[in-house]
Amino acid sequence: MISYNDLIQISFLHTNKMYDELLQYVQNKINEKGLIKFLNKVKSLKYITETDSINLNYKDRELIIYKENFLKNLPTDSISTHIVDGHNVTIGYPDMDNYNTGSFLKEIDGEKITEKDYKHIPLSFIRKIKKHTSPFIQKLNDTYVYYINENYNSRFIYNQQIIINIIYFAFVYSYEALLRDQVFLIKNFNFTRADFNDITYNQYKDYVKVMNKMTKDERASQ
Repeated sequence: MISYNDLIQISFLHTNKMYDELLQYVQNKINEKGLIKFLNKVKSLKYITETDSINLNYKDRELIIYKENFLKNLPTDSISTHIVDGHNVTIGYPDMDNYNTGSFLKEIDGEKITEKDYKHIPLSFIRKIKKHTSPFIQKLNDTYVYYINENYNSRFIYNQQIIINIIYFAFVYSYEALLRDQVFLIKNFNFTRADFNDITYNQYKDYVKVMNKMTKDERASQ
């Protein structure tokens, strides 16, 4: 769950260009280390209902990105195994903390490869597994951050900036507006700040809709 208070923190970090802290915060909330699982979780948390959308201003146009348009063609998480120089090698999609080509190398002879291990793997070996990592890289390159039509789309490239952009599309709102609306509910309807740890953005909108109706009905009865 991404709560209203989470959205405030995420929006604060993005607004202040604290991108490393932003990535760490969202990764802790998503709690998925693998890239594909992380992106699928982001998508599921953004699109709770069928009417949820991302509204993006682009060249004086408003683009509406629905669930089917977001992270389009994202591949299914998978692995493949190969023999390279007599070693059993497992190839798969990378984890969230490594953006180099070697990150597609998951295991050698059953031993998991960490980010520290990549630095000690000979470049000649990395080159030999390239033909095995290429299909995974190609499937990622065939993915779109969003795809509406041929004129309005954004391709996925596996780097830190693209991940930040995806987080922005999914979870970043106006920081000041989030705070203002939170203060309004606290001041007028006895909410506490802690309550917003258990309220999603959709639930917040439902509360506001009900409270506006209650206020309107009270005024009409006077």
